[in-house]
Amino acid sequence: MDTSIDKFEPVENMVHLYKIHGSINWVEDVKNANTFFKIKEVFNPTKEDNNDLIYPTPTKQNKSLGSPYVEMFREFQRKLIEPLSVLFVIGYSFSDEHVNNIIYQALATNSTMNLVILNNVSDKEISKIEDDRIFKIWGEDLKGNKIHYFNNIVEKLLPNVNAFKFESSSLNEFVKFYNENLNK
Repeated sequence: MDTSIDKFEPVENMVHLYKIHGSINWVEDVKNANTFFKIKEVFNPTKEDNNDLIYPTPTKQNKSLGSPYVEMFREFQRKLIEPLSVLFVIGYSFSDEHVNNIIYQALATNSTMNLVILNNVSDKEISKIEDDRIFKIWGEDLKGNKIHYFNNIVEKLLPNVNAFKFESSSLNEFVKFYNENLNK
């Protein structure tokens, strides 16, 4: 978006991606003056990279109350209370109470919010909630591939965005794939 103008045009098909879980590949970056929180994400860590920011320990909830996490949690919470919000959860185990509380609060206060869980959470409290707004998708396709794994989500569930393709055909492909694998 052009931030130099006074009036913004709405952007269609906007997706907000919040990586509030999985900071294991975030490292401190004190050398880069261009980053506000002095953080960078690394995919191939080297010995020169500083320590991970939040280790998976019992104290990580307290650590997540500082910057930049508190700002991300606040923005995440704000987006979930907007009308007609849909939260897609991929690969999250629902083991962090501070994240769960934000999701549960949004479900309790926003009657138009939907939650789509692409992960096997059958042993978690979220799986016991009977709510028509919560969709739980996991299992295997006909070839034995886990349909809730990231590569299958990208390759089979996300539509191939093509300007010449009708939206209804993408939806029909998703519904067909979902129905074929519903009882597997």
